[in-house]
Amino acid sequence: MARFFGGRSAVRYKRGKAKAIAHVANGLLQKARAGDTTSTIFYLKTQAGWWETVGLDHAGQLDTGDGRDALAKLLDTIAERQTRIGVPEGRDAQPALPEPEETR
Repeated sequence: MARFFGGRSAVRYKRGKAKAIAHVANGLLQKARAGDTTSTIFYLKTQAGWWETVGLDHAGQLDTGDGRDALAKLLDTIAERQTRIGVPEGRDAQPALPEPEETR
């Protein structure tokens, strides 16, 4: 850049660029201070070293099975709970819905 513009022009260009950056940064900082969430997040990411992380911490064992064992356990647990709270077993044990009243 200095070769293209020469000595004085390069200094002027750099000063002008620095002033423009300072002006934009000041406006951004004012918006962030005023509570503009987007400006605050942008400022913190670019100036304070913040970054977004997307990750999943997994401490358990990964089950690569087809899920039949897990489904069987879940169904057993449901049946056990139904027995504990007194729900009768079997398909016909559910209470019948009342017949709808006839409209005239």
